[in-house]
Amino acid sequence: MMRIIIVDDHQIVREGLKTILQDDPDFEVVAESGSAEGLAALVRRTRSDVVLLDARLPGVSGAEACRQLVAANPDIAVLMVSSYTDDRLVEECIRAGAKGYLIKDIQRLSLKESIRAVSQGGGAVSPAIAAKVLDRLRTQEDLRSVRDFARKEWPPSGAVRLT
Repeated sequence: MMRIIIVDDHQIVREGLKTILQDDPDFEVVAESGSAEGLAALVRRTRSDVVLLDARLPGVSGAEACRQLVAANPDIAVLMVSSYTDDRLVEECIRAGAKGYLIKDIQRLSLKESIRAVSQGGGAVSPAIAAKVLDRLRTQEDLRSVRDFARKEWPPSGAVRLT
């Protein structure tokens, strides 16, 4: 059974996630919180496997909470759950140690599959986030190609210059 903590500043979101997870015998919601204060201690006390963590929280941000949590508990799987798709926020959370980033419009089955994936050492990303990351990587590759082309000697050595 996976032991889960839900951290979101909106009570209705916490209750909704808990309701979705309670009907599955693989999951046990062992704690919930409206902020990241004391999260590392809560994880240790409850011996949790997965933390569903909102990316934007009052006080300590979700990314900073993730960073602190993973530093204190390297085996914990943090799965960000947010309504924000900002590239910088997603990147900050992943760099902080999150195993995945889900948008709150996720379907029940996808949420459960994502939790299973991160608890087993994998990752999980909402399709909208994955599409943005792929687009950004393609754009970066296109820019590298243009820069590489611009760095080349022009006109090429041995080329005949037409006047």
